[in-house]
Amino acid sequence: MPSKSLIIFLMLCFVAGTAVADQCRECHNTSVFKVKHKAHYDYHVGYETSVHGLAGLGCADCHGGDSTSTDKDAAHAGVRENVMRDNIPAACGECHESQYEAFLGSGHFQALEGDHDAPHCATCHGSMEMDVMFVSKVKRRCLKCHDEDDEDGVVTRTDKLMSLVNAIVGYKSLVEADGEDPAVLSEIQESFERLTLYWHRFDFDQAETESLELLAKLRSMRAESKSGQE
Repeated sequence: MPSKSLIIFLMLCFVAGTAVADQCRECHNTSVFKVKHKAHYDYHVGYETSVHGLAGLGCADCHGGDSTSTDKDAAHAGVRENVMRDNIPAACGECHESQYEAFLGSGHFQALEGDHDAPHCATCHGSMEMDVMFVSKVKRRCLKCHDEDDEDGVVTRTDKLMSLVNAIVGYKSLVEADGEDPAVLSEIQESFERLTLYWHRFDFDQAETESLELLAKLRSMRAESKSGQE
């Protein structure tokens, strides 16, 4: 059996090797870089606490390039291609396959094919703050293209549906904390994931139906759990 000192030495070598491997972070996290490129430095700081950062994704996973190279040109080769406006949905779709497939059937994607200013994933989700968004933030983004008084009611319906989604996320976390049956929680998660697909297709009718049903179920489960604790 290896000695304790040898194990500690190997662990330190592994940690050191891992830290050096991502040269993007080694460079973009320095005080010199902050002075020269403040916007890119802030972007990196945002990444550190983002869902993607916390999940362990590296810069090259989304941006491309070579994160192991210390040569500036080699490290940045092709680094912008994946995140060019037209390519963002496909880049996100490398991990979020179901949502990407749903988005391909949306009016937003069809508009993106002919209009480079049309919305894509980052338009709604942002580049780093990948999470359920504040209702007011979504509304502001919708208003960039849709008038609040449009006959189709896009802004108003989005406002309502996002409020439902945020309520669902809140109740879902409470129900999970209550320690419900794993099989039941799995069904809840499946319903939630199905809801995200309706959203990415911008199928508001199905999204509203699914949201109301799921929220009612979660509220009922939460009420039963609380009554059982009394």
